[in-house]
Amino acid sequence: MFVKIVCSLLLSLSCLGLPSLGFCSPTTEQVVTISVQDFNKLKMALSESEKELTKAKQQLNESNEALMIANEQLSLSGMESTELMNQLIESKMQTKKLQEQLAEQSRETLILKQQLREASNDLEKANQYLQNTKQEVDKAFKEHEAVERSLRKQVTGWQIATVIGTAIGFLV
Repeated sequence: MFVKIVCSLLLSLSCLGLPSLGFCSPTTEQVVTISVQDFNKLKMALSESEKELTKAKQQLNESNEALMIANEQLSLSGMESTELMNQLIESKMQTKKLQEQLAEQSRETLILKQQLREASNDLEKANQYLQNTKQEVDKAFKEHEAVERSLRKQVTGWQIATVIGTAIGFLV
């Protein structure tokens, strides 16, 4: 607000045609009389205006510096954001690759489970066949022992008959 007042004051002074301000051409010079008190007020207002202008320039410089720092930080943030985005993309690709590997391993696991079930069934059948064969062998062995006992009894009977027949042959 104060700056607007000062600017309008300077504009009015330029219209007054003060040659020291350099705003008016020399052909339009006019003589204006003002009191010393008004002149001092104008001078004081101009001085205040210069102070405010210097202060505004300083604030503008500080604002520009802050803006430059913010731009640098924004640039760094953009680079970090880009780097993080690249890392995220790479992480997604690795995740997808690992998911594909996991799916392949799951398929292989299912195949291996099926093969294991089949092998287990085959082993169970072989075990059953082995038990049946063992039972048949045990049965055949028992039959063999029975036949062998019978043959021994027959051999013993024949031996006894032979000894008796020979003894009778000597006695007669």
